[in-house]
Amino acid sequence: MGDYLIEKIVSNDIPAFHSKKDYPTVIETFNYANSYAYSKSTIQQELRMHENIQYLIDIHRDSQGRENTTVQYKNKNYAQVYFVVGMNNPKWQMNMKFAERLHNGLNDRVPGLSKGIYKKDSHIGNGDYNQGLSPNSALIEIGGVENNLDESKKAPNPMPKVANEMKGKGIMDKQLMRNETVNVIIPSFNADLTIIPDPLIILILI
Repeated sequence: MGDYLIEKIVSNDIPAFHSKKDYPTVIETFNYANSYAYSKSTIQQELRMHENIQYLIDIHRDSQGRENTTVQYKNKNYAQVYFVVGMNNPKWQMNMKFAERLHNGLNDRVPGLSKGIYKKDSHIGNGDYNQGLSPNSALIEIGGVENNLDESKKAPNPMPKVANEMKGKGIMDKQLMRNETVNVIIPSFNADLTIIPDPLIILILI
């Protein structure tokens, strides 16, 4: 999915760079419970290297069965998208607005593609999800454990165009826009990091 997302992003004139960091392999004392601490370190490193990183998207998949993660549109099955916003960070209200814009943009193209936005605090989850690192941050679940690859690939197809439309219409927070370059990071698995300067968006795949 990471390679496919990069392909779609680049095909929509959004320069991208792709990190496939396998934390269980590179961290000797790896603990799954610390996953967000590991990914936070990766994000902070890139933020130090590229000051105009402004948009953070964290990709996961849902644990529910396909009956709760699939929508049919024009006789095609799509894995649904579900946004999660952590309530235990000072930027959650801005993150909520960002998720709402993406949610609406996706559903304008494929009705029901986005299931909505799930607000989670520390009582029912992590509560932060590293979203405090950017006011324009979203955790996005793409499909579920029972969706096939074809269904999952259909889900993110509209995302690059939605992002470009948001940017073109000035819907994204103008005070955060420092240039016109949109680049993407996807830390995922088993590859070296290739860098294109001045990223505007980070896309994290865990």
